[in-house]
Amino acid sequence: MEADVTAAALERAIIFVREEEQKRILKLFHDKVVPHLVAAMFEAQFVKEELESRGLQEGEALSRMIERLVKAATVLFLDWQAGRSRIREADAANARSSLFPSATCGRYI
Repeated sequence: MEADVTAAALERAIIFVREEEQKRILKLFHDKVVPHLVAAMFEAQFVKEELESRGLQEGEALSRMIERLVKAATVLFLDWQAGRSRIREADAANARSSLFPSATCGRYI
C-alpha cells in the first residue's frame, strides 16, 4: 500500500513539473516571441504602404509576408489561450486532488 501511495505521489509530481514547464514556455512565447512578431507585422505593413505609395509592385510580396506573420501570431496566441485554459483546469484538478486524494487514485481515503 505504501508503494501505491509513493507511486501516486510521484505521478502527481511529474504532472506538476510538466505543467510548470508548459507555463514557462507559454510565458516565454507570450512575453518574448509574440511582441517581435507583432512589431515585424507593423514594420512590414509600413514598408508595404510606402512601396505602394511610390507605385512599386513589391508591396504584393510584403502583403504575403504580412499574412504569414499574422497567421503565425494568431496560431501562437490561440495556442497560448488554449494552454492557459488547460493550465487553469490542471491547477483546479491538482487543488482538488491534494484536498481529496481519493478522487484521483480511487483507493486512498
